[in-house]
Amino acid sequence: AAEKNLTSMMTAMKNLYSSNVHSPANMINIGMLCCVQLGADWFRAEIKQVLSMGHIMVILKDFGNVQLVSSKQIYPLEGSLIGTPFWAVRCGLHNITPTTPTALGNFPKQLNQWFTKYATEAHSYYIAHFIRQSDDRYWIDLHDDKAGAGGEVKPTTTELLVT
Repeated sequence: AAEKNLTSMMTAMKNLYSSNVHSPANMINIGMLCCVQLGADWFRAEIKQVLSMGHIMVILKDFGNVQLVSSKQIYPLEGSLIGTPFWAVRCGLHNITPTTPTALGNFPKQLNQWFTKYATEAHSYYIAHFIRQSDDRYWIDLHDDKAGAGGEVKPTTTELLVT
C-alpha cells in the first residue's frame, strides 16, 4: 500500500509540474524545500549545497539520493506537496564516521564499494536496529535477516566495517 501511495504522489507531482504553468525558482537557499525535475520525473528535494556555475546539490526527500542539478531544474514546492510526510528517513550507521566529515560524508572508496555490494545483494533483506536519535538523523545498525551456515547470527554492518 505504501508503494502505491508513493507512486500516486509521484504521478500527481508529474501532472502538476508538467503543465508548464510553473517556472524555475527565482531564489535558491540552503535548506529550502523544492521540486526537482530529473528527466521526465519530478521529485521533492531539499537544497544541500549551492556550488559554482549554477550547480546545486540536493537530496531527494522521498528516496534519500543526493543529486547534482542545474538551478534551471529547481522549482518552488507547491503547498499541497509539503504536508505529505517524506518517504526517506535520514540514518547513519552507528559508530561509523567519515574520515573527513562533510555535509554528505566522505568515506574511503573501498568502504563505499563494499557497503554498496553488501547492501544491494538481491537475495538479502536487512533489519534496521535503531540505536539512538540525534537532531538530524537516526543512528542504526543493520542486521542480515538470514542466519549463517551453522545457524549462527551474522555480524552487524558495524561489526563488519570496524573489523
